Amino acid sequence: MEKNALADLIDREQFKNLKHKFVFYNLTTETELLIPELVKLVTFGSGTISLQIPKKSCSEGHLLEVYIIPEIDTQKNYNKAILAQLPGVAILKGKVAEVIPSQEKSKFMDIVVALESFDDASYKAVIEKYEKRQCVLDSILQRCKA
Repeated sequence: MEKNALADLIDREQFKNLKHKFVFYNLTTETELLIPELVKLVTFGSGTISLQIPKKSCSEGHLLEVYIIPEIDTQKNYNKAILAQLPGVAILKGKVAEVIPSQEKSKFMDIVVALESFDDASYKAVIEKYEKRQCVLDSILQRCKA
């Protein structure tokens, strides 16, 4: 049996990026970071979310309210009133459990937020999209090995 060419196994749609936006309020310092371009998802963990954010945006132990905004939203500027009205927004609350410094010259750092509360349905919907994408990629890798 002839092995499939890599091009036969891959569909462009499978590599389309998920484009959720992330912003947050630091409830400890009463500050906010509402510019999605400055907050990047690193990974979802079991009861945690890791983000890359500008240095000095928060510290270990700070309480954050993280908003995950659906990829279909085209808004550029956010505030609490706008975020409250957007459909499909997942709101996560948690404490910064770890701060991971980036390279010296980098203006960013990674944080791990231990989740304490969240809207179950909207958070699960987001997680399912990322899990589905991971399954597709795993399937492609398995077929490539065969």
